[in-house]
Amino acid sequence: MKRLSFVLLLFCCLPVSAVSTLNGKLKNSPDSVQLEINYMVEKDGKWSRVVDEVTAINGHFFYSCNISNLTAFNIYCNNILRTIYVEPGDVQLQLDFEAPYYYNLNGTSVDMEQQVLQKQIFKIDSLYCKQIRQMLVALDTYRVSPDTSTIRDSLRQQFLQFVDSKDSAYRIRQQVILSFIKTHLSYQIVPDLLSQLLDDKQLLLDSVICLSQHLSVQQKESNMGKLLAKHLKRAEQYRLCKQSRSVGNEAPDFTRVSALGDTIHLVNYRNKKLVLLDFWASWCLPCRKQIPVIKSFYDECKGEDLEVIGISVDNDEREWNEVLLKEKMPWQQVLAVRKSDDFFETSDISECYQIQTIPAYILIDKRGVIVECLDHADKERIKKHLIQ
Repeated sequence: MKRLSFVLLLFCCLPVSAVSTLNGKLKNSPDSVQLEINYMVEKDGKWSRVVDEVTAINGHFFYSCNISNLTAFNIYCNNILRTIYVEPGDVQLQLDFEAPYYYNLNGTSVDMEQQVLQKQIFKIDSLYCKQIRQMLVALDTYRVSPDTSTIRDSLRQQFLQFVDSKDSAYRIRQQVILSFIKTHLSYQIVPDLLSQLLDDKQLLLDSVICLSQHLSVQQKESNMGKLLAKHLKRAEQYRLCKQSRSVGNEAPDFTRVSALGDTIHLVNYRNKKLVLLDFWASWCLPCRKQIPVIKSFYDECKGEDLEVIGISVDNDEREWNEVLLKEKMPWQQVLAVRKSDDFFETSDISECYQIQTIPAYILIDKRGVIVECLDHADKERIKKHLIQ
């Protein structure tokens, strides 16, 4: 009897998924329009992102899924992202196609929290939405303009101005959300709001770390609290990589299986060879133009202490392999991204090395220290380190 009671207690403590039904109304929309919905789920201790599409017909849409508890849904509507919070059960959602930053939601335990949040961020969201749309219109105009068009440069400048305005509105929005969190720290939606503040620039990372330490046990143990912990761990690792990217710092280690099936472990080259990391992609014409340059000094340096590792940022492995066959590069080739069935176990070498544009070249000496960061294969600067 005691054993049975223990089993029943254990079963009751496990998270159980239940159906969440989203009944949506979309005002001011076309007769038929696609919406994207994505959210994170945990299964057997592994996290994955669910991405679905739903069609709104005559202003109505319906979406059903299995979730265990309060979950952040990201909805893309008319090129604008909106985050809502749903739970198992029937949820009523109303969106405006022309103003998707505003919504009305009923049927969750956090309806009031979402209403208070909307009131605080409504103005900045309205501005942010406007800047995004202006940027997209400018980009479309630029793309369709002829290459010889005399106004092409001015269109590009206009687009970049809208990008700057959008980025400025985004930074203001992040500060508004940070202020909201500080005054509503007990809200159930706060763990997700903290996660939203963790962007690539990491300007608010220390603030997020500090505030996360003041969350309640219930908040930390919720799905969104567990996700926040995962995001924080990744953000701190990213910051360490960012600090390591500079010349004079130790190169971040990585392990990959090459196109030939060999295991490439960067640390194994220490005290043996200099290593040139060549970040490229099959679709990058400037990268492809540098291949003969690398081949020339690679042939010259045969037998010397230099190893080249090509690191492709390709998403399409088939296209990557086709270019490898065509270019016949004699050095090892790996993909930057190592995918995993766990969202947080997926790793990207280019992200770790803070690669913003390609081609890019990182030269690492025998100590494992970065000695050059180049935007082209500078033969003389690379050979200089071979004779030292």
